[in-house]
Order: sequence, then C-alpha cells, then structure tokens
Amino acid sequence: MVGNRIQMRLFDQDSTSTTDITWNLTINHLNQMTQRYQGTWADGPVGEIRMTYAYDANGNLIEYGEYEHQGSNTWTEELKWVYTWNVRDQLTLAMRWDDGLADNSGSVAYE
Repeated sequence: MVGNRIQMRLFDQDSTSTTDITWNLTINHLNQMTQRYQGTWADGPVGEIRMTYAYDANGNLIEYGEYEHQGSNTWTEELKWVYTWNVRDQLTLAMRWDDGLADNSGSVAYE
C-alpha cells in the first residue's frame, strides 16, 4: 500500500546505527496492520515472537495474538487478547488468554 510503513527498526542502546531488530509489517487493504514479524512470515529464529492483529467490519481491533517459534515452522500461541465492541463501536470487554485459556485476571470490562 502506498504510504504505509512496512518496517520498524529497533537500534541498540549506545546510539550507533547498528540495527538490533528489524520488524516487517503486513498491512491489509484497509491500511490496518495485520502482522509484525522478523524475516519471513513462514520461518524465523527459535524463540522469536510474532504478533497478529484482527479487526471487525467497522475497523475495531478484535484480536491481538503473540506466537512463539518452536522450530520447524511450528508456532505456539503465547498470549491473546480478544476485544468486544458494542453497536456504537465502544469497547466493552478486553479479555486476556494465556496458552489458549481465558485468563480472567487480565480481563477488563467497560460500561
């Protein structure tokens, strides 16, 4: 897409121009970031964390996920947030999931 950022670079703390991490960003046709990752999406270093983002038809973020690379193109879900919106596009619930299970200790309800 024209004008969207497709990379984010993190530099080391000593203010040199040495890049420690370069994240690639995937943007959908509605200019929303859907993935953030290093290297290629299919493969990467073991232990790398990838982020995914999903949106509803109104453009509201409905899911954020973090996946860790286990090797051989195997990824495990480490963390997920699921967001619920009302008909006025107001956030009503943010629910945290750990290892595929709802974690109500990390959930927040809005009224």
